[in-house]
Amino acid sequence: MEKIKIGALPWVVPASIPFFESLINDSMAVIETGSGGSTVWLAERAGMVYSFEHTKRYYDAVSAELKRRGIPLGDAAGVVDLWYMPTYPKVGVPHIGVPLDLAFIDGRGRVKSIRSILPQIKSGGWIVLDNAERDKYQPGRKLLDKAASTVAIFKKGKWTTAFYKKR
Repeated sequence: MEKIKIGALPWVVPASIPFFESLINDSMAVIETGSGGSTVWLAERAGMVYSFEHTKRYYDAVSAELKRRGIPLGDAAGVVDLWYMPTYPKVGVPHIGVPLDLAFIDGRGRVKSIRSILPQIKSGGWIVLDNAERDKYQPGRKLLDKAASTVAIFKKGKWTTAFYKKR
């Protein structure tokens, strides 16, 4: 089995990265679904990152990369609270218990993730949805349209990364 390489960039439309970066500061609590390079990238910018992964290989690879970079793990003293949760794509994520400033939705089960994360985002907080053009994510976009304003959309071919600000 090929080893998973974890970089230090989110897998989003490349042109969206400067805008994405402008939203984040070191006092923010961020949640993401689908760990990877985005987890490292967010951890280097935000105060706390809650990340959910459904694939054990990715969970192990991201954990190893965070440790290699000296980024603390764990909900008590860490910068990243990385959860291995195979069920999150089907059931959504649990309530974190802290007000969240930003959500990055890029893993499996995006509609369930939006549904479970949206109530946890502060008013004025951000939701970033990658691959927003996919038909199967349109119910999630409808939920976002009811609770948030679309602020920016970045495209590369059909690939779309959308940024919403919660009302």
